[in-house]
Amino acid sequence: MKEFIKVIKTLSDPSRVKILKMLHQRMLCVCEIQEAPHAARKL
Repeated sequence: MKEFIKVIKTLSDPSRVKILKMLHQRMLCVCEIQEAPHAARKL
């Protein structure tokens, strides 16, 4: 149950969802994710 809650909390952040969508399309390095205009700086 704790793992499920952790996943749900992660997906509640729109920036993290956008990053997941980016990673679903192709592999990215951290620098590419950070350069994305909508990427959160608090990762």
